[in-house]
Order: sequence, then structure tokens, then C-alpha cells
Amino acid sequence: MIVNKFSLRDTAVLKAISIILIVLHNALHPIFRPIKVCNEFDFSISRIQFFWDTVSANFIALPNAILMTFGYTGVTFFFFLSAYGLAFKFNKDDEVPYWPFVKIRLKKLYTPILISTAFLLLFIFIIGQHGTLERFSIFHLFMQLATLINFTSSYSAVIIGPWWFLGAIIQLYLIFHILMFGTKKYGNSFLLGITILSFLIMILFSNTVSDYIFLKKNIIGWIPEVTLGIYFVRSKKIELSPFQATVLAIAMLSIYITGNIYEFFWYFSSFSILLFFVIISPPLLSIVRKSTYLDYFLNYTGKISVYMFLVNGIIREPIIALYVRPESSVLVQTMSALVILVLSFAVGAFLMFIQERLSIVFTRTATKAA
Repeated sequence: MIVNKFSLRDTAVLKAISIILIVLHNALHPIFRPIKVCNEFDFSISRIQFFWDTVSANFIALPNAILMTFGYTGVTFFFFLSAYGLAFKFNKDDEVPYWPFVKIRLKKLYTPILISTAFLLLFIFIIGQHGTLERFSIFHLFMQLATLINFTSSYSAVIIGPWWFLGAIIQLYLIFHILMFGTKKYGNSFLLGITILSFLIMILFSNTVSDYIFLKKNIIGWIPEVTLGIYFVRSKKIELSPFQATVLAIAMLSIYITGNIYEFFWYFSSFSILLFFVIISPPLLSIVRKSTYLDYFLNYTGKISVYMFLVNGIIREPIIALYVRPESSVLVQTMSALVILVLSFAVGAFLMFIQERLSIVFTRTATKAA
């Protein structure tokens, strides 16, 4: 089984699976606001105790509890796949100029951000302010659009929680030339060195600076996932036997589970769950390919995943604020999460359509002007 080669279609499917996990997670965990239910940015044993208490009280809640406690792990694949795609481009071209590269990437990212922001403003105008949207102000919106929210651990300025990811991705664009330069000059030893350095910084400073900044909201906390993406592109072929793959997958899943119980292992939990996902991806992708309809659906979902990511936090707020409470039945919570998923898909598809139409109009205008 080859584990380090993904086609464009494969990455779309993996993005789709990841975004479904993320949307369902984002739909479920705010139900228990202000309780923090997942070890996403920092570690707390109380969160796994909350998970255990929830399942113990009602075993039927297990799927929802898993999604709200661990569904954020879909983010790890987005960092990995972003680095994988960028590294593929760098390997393909001998020279990639710094500023043109950064400007192109920012344009591709900010186009859906601005379209989604327009949707946010229209949504608030029509639906009103609910949940975290009650904190909406031009200043808070600026903080998120400028990605300055990444440099604080305060939630007071957060309008849409998942948007912290945008700042970390922009930081990745800014430093990617350095990562590729070091890799091309020093090889895999450079990747290993900065991966170890990232782990050390997290271990030594996460708790020290957590009152001011979450390192996991910034690219420094995701360097191991990024370096794995680069390593996979630069490696000719990494092949595992079924036995090796099974043993490694179990080991990585064990580290992740342990990382939710013991703080030291938490620092390695995101990387370990990513490796687990990567190892199980080839058989999962082969199953998807057997169904034409499933393959098409997931590929399309992967295509609009950026919009689903941007709008799901907006859509969820009135649904959760008006209809869902911690004491709500499992059925109500599940149906609400599924409604948010369906609406995120529908709005994401619509906004992608708007982007494509605008792109055609701008292209025609530029052609006529030329």
C-alpha cells in the first residue's frame, strides 16, 4: 500500500471528508457553550471527562459526543493537504518568485473570504444576531479579516470561531519559501529539525503564553503536519504492507487517545491523528472510487469545502441559539447538526457559483479593456 501519493481527485475527496467532520463538530460543540469540550488549542483532562460523562449518561449520544469532542481533527488534513499541494508546485517549477506566489495565494484565499463576508453581513441583516454573532462589530470583523485574532487567546473578539484557520494558512504562505529552500538545500534532515523544533516550542511555551496567545492558532503549532506534506511530495514511494499499516495506524490512534488523557502526549496528538488518517486513506479512497455517485459527490464537496468552512459558523448560530440546548434530546441535536451540514453545503455551492460567475464577468471585462 502506497501512502504518500495523492491525485487531485484524492485530495478533493479527503477535503470533503475533513470538512464534513469539521462542520458537524462546529455544529455540536457550541451547544454546550461556554463549556470547552475539545482539546483543540490547549489541553484539559476535564474535556475528556465531559465526554465520558456525556456517554455514560446516554450511550446513544456516543456519535454526537465523538464528533463534538474529536471532530476538529479534520483540520489537520487541511494543513497537510495545503502543504502537499504547495510542495508539489515547488517541485514542479525550478523557481517560484516569492511575492507573486504570495499575492496569488492571498487572492485565491481572500476571494471566498470577501464573498463569505458579504453573505455574513446579509445574513445578520435578515436573520439578526445570535450566539457569537451578538458580538458583531466592524472592529471585530476587521480583527478576523486581518487575521489578528490569531494573536490573542481571548474569545471576546471572535465572531466566527473557525476563521482562525485563515490566519494560520496565510502564515504558511509567508514562510513556505523558507521551508522549501531549507528542504532543497539540506534535505529531509531540515524537515526533521524544524519538526522537532516545533514540538519543543509547543512543549516549552504553550502553557507559558496561553494567557496571551494559543500557539495552535498559528502556523508554529502546525509545522509537523506541514513538513509531512512536504516530505510526502519529495519522497519517491512510501509503501507499507497491510501488517505494517495496521500496526502503525493503531500506534498513532493510541497516541492520539493518550494525548487526550496525558498532557505530554497532547503535543503529539494532532500529528499522530493525521498519520492515522493518512494510513487509512488508501483503502478509504478505493471504497469511494467504487461508487460513481459517492465519488462525484465527495469531489464536488471538496471543491466547495472552503465555502462550507467559511459559512458553517455563520449558519449554526441562530439554529443553536433558538432551538438547541444542552438538555435537548440526542435526536434534536443530531437533526440540528445535519441541517447545519446541509445548509452549509447548499450555501457553499451557491457562493462558489457566484465566484465562478464573477470570475467570468471580470475576465470578459479585462479582455475588452485589453
